[in-house]
Amino acid sequence: MNHNVRAWQIWAIISSQAKFTKRRVVDLGFGHGDLLACAAGVEATVTGIDRDQDLCRAAAERLQVLGGGFIIHDAIEHWVRHPWNEFFQFDIGICTSVLPYLEDDSIILEWMSRCCDVSFLEVQLSGDGPGIMTYSQLKEYLESYFTVAQDVGHTVARKEREYVRTIWKCL
Repeated sequence: MNHNVRAWQIWAIISSQAKFTKRRVVDLGFGHGDLLACAAGVEATVTGIDRDQDLCRAAAERLQVLGGGFIIHDAIEHWVRHPWNEFFQFDIGICTSVLPYLEDDSIILEWMSRCCDVSFLEVQLSGDGPGIMTYSQLKEYLESYFTVAQDVGHTVARKEREYVRTIWKCL
C-alpha cells in the first residue's frame, strides 16, 4: 500500500490544532487516504473525494477495516459545484497539495469557507512544483476567502531540495 510520506507530519500538525474525534471530516483530493484513515482511526465520520478511481477503491477498502467512511469518485471542482453540496456541513475540511493543480481553485476555497467550520490547507509555493505564489501572496489570497489564515506548521516535501510546505488553518 502506498502512502503520502508527509501524511504523518501533516496529521501531527492538524490534529494538534483541532479535535477530530466524532467530527465530520472531508478530504478534498485525498490521494492515498492517509489523513482519512487517521481521522477514521479517532472515530471521525470521514468523506473523501478524489478523481482517481484506483485511489478511491483502495481508500474505501482501507476505511472499511477502520469502520467505514464515504468515498466519492469525482473531480473535487465538479463535486463542490453540485447544488446539494451546499447542504453539507463539515466540522473539518482538508485539502493538501491539490490547489495549484486545479484550473480554478477559488471554487474549492469558496466552498470550504462556507461548508467547513475549520479548513486545513497545504499549498505549494513558488518554486515548488506547480506553486505560483510566495508565502505572503498565498496568505493574502487565503484571507480573501477566510476570516483567518494561520500558519500552524510546516512539512518538508523534498529533503534534497528543502521544499518547505506550510500548513494553514483557515477559519
